[in-house]
Amino acid sequence: VIRGGVVGITESGAGCPDWPACYGQLIPPPLADAIIEYTHRFAAMLTTPLIIASAVIGWRRYREIRWISRSLLVAVVLTFAVIVFGALAVLRGLLPWAATLDLGSALLVLALMTVAATMGAALRDNPAVTDHLVFNRPLSRLALWAAGLAYVTLLSGIAAADPGSIERCFGWPMFIGGGAPVNLYDWLQLARRLIAVAASIMVITTVVQTWRTQRHNTRMTRTAAWLGAAFLIEALLSVFTPMLGYFILLKVLYSAAAGVTWALLIALLVQAGLEERSP
Repeated sequence: VIRGGVVGITESGAGCPDWPACYGQLIPPPLADAIIEYTHRFAAMLTTPLIIASAVIGWRRYREIRWISRSLLVAVVLTFAVIVFGALAVLRGLLPWAATLDLGSALLVLALMTVAATMGAALRDNPAVTDHLVFNRPLSRLALWAAGLAYVTLLSGIAAADPGSIERCFGWPMFIGGGAPVNLYDWLQLARRLIAVAASIMVITTVVQTWRTQRHNTRMTRTAAWLGAAFLIEALLSVFTPMLGYFILLKVLYSAAAGVTWALLIALLVQAGLEERSP
């Protein structure tokens, strides 16, 4: 997912004009955009067998734990959807709505894999864990809202940004200056920033409430601490990257922080849901 963000940041989507090869060969030519695009494909090629193997193990050993077995099966389906989108992006290009579906599917794959991993860790620590996630307490509802708003924030960058805009970066929108909205893109960016502010408030509140109410739960407080750190790094990068000149390395770190924040938020959401039913 992060490598895909790098492809978007560096405008390297057309680095290889064909698929699955690059300029008709297995080794890409020594061109920066071709190498960036091809290494993204290589990362996906390494990831896909691991997702499939996880689904097979989940179905064979944990079939009765739906949040493990079913989550992994859905992740496999979405992974192949992302592969198809990737091929279409190279061969035909993707309209904004199709690119949004592509990123949305990839984020869901990451979320589902995180759900399964978090459930597996909880099951290892407590074999009595039930196969239910219940969101009827304030902390779990708060985490659910935070995850939902974060998902919309991350997706909306592709749909809302003018082609070539820095706002297409995978992450919270960079709060750079600008005048009053004058066209559709401006209004969409304003709406995205308002959603990002709401998501930021929800994430911060979730971290604080976890530390206030779950101090006895070391796993949850540790996840909340890492989530807070990742989100803080992303926020600082969104402030300092425009000031320092939009260096590629800063934008890559910005995307990486966004991906880590999303995964940790999903892990905390699952832990908050499990807290309802298991000691």
